Amino acid sequence: MKALHLFLKHTEYQIKKEEFILKEFLSELDEVETKIESLRKEYSVKKQQLTRVKNGMEISLLLNYCNFILEEIEKKNVEKKQLLHKIQIQKQKLARLNGEKKAVEKFLEKKKRNELINQLVQEGRLADEVFSRVYADGDDSSWNA
Repeated sequence: MKALHLFLKHTEYQIKKEEFILKEFLSELDEVETKIESLRKEYSVKKQQLTRVKNGMEISLLLNYCNFILEEIEKKNVEKKQLLHKIQIQKQKLARLNGEKKAVEKFLEKKKRNELINQLVQEGRLADEVFSRVYADGDDSSWNA
């Protein structure tokens, strides 16, 4: 029984740890999505500039920079996919741990309830035994008193 309580405490600790890790991943995902959005806006601005530039050298520089931005967006998208996968795994871990916790809690509750029932049954048997010894002579007159 004590081992189950220790297991329950350990599981609760694991749940808190995994929730913290999940929050970190979600925070990282938010940062990556923000960076992707900012890169897209920057790309849009540079693309607009490209339509106004007449100088060949500036066009070349802007095209190179636009390509660089696209590569960065692609890297961030890969990073986002990896984070989404990690988040999915974390959620599965949490679901498993929460399931284990609920199962142990349910088992402990059932065991406690059964012990209480057994205790009440024992007390009832003791009361029956006392009652039968006190009134073994068959005199029920004290019931009417």
